[in-house]
Amino acid sequence: MRHMTIVVLTALLGTLVLAGCRESDATQIRKARLVANENIQLKKQLAEKDAQIQDLKKQIEKIEAEKAQADEEFGFTTIKTLQMVAETEERNQALTEENEKLKEEIESLKAR
Repeated sequence: MRHMTIVVLTALLGTLVLAGCRESDATQIRKARLVANENIQLKKQLAEKDAQIQDLKKQIEKIEAEKAQADEEFGFTTIKTLQMVAETEERNQALTEENEKLKEEIESLKAR
């Protein structure tokens, strides 16, 4: 009888252990599925962020090209303005000299 009790208890204990393992396996499977779903979502988010990064890089390149063009145009405008100022100064100098000569001529004509 004692032997029968030990066999029944052992069988019962084995059944409980197996039942616990099955439950644990089911829990592990659920956790694995949750992790897999989370990984899929994270990969989608990562792909979206990569696309955003590429778009931003393109925008940066466009802005840098526009800046380079603006710098070039500004440089051209500055050079043109400096040339105009230099030409104006030359004309002013020539007119000043001509005025001085005319004043001297007027004075010499008055003196006659």
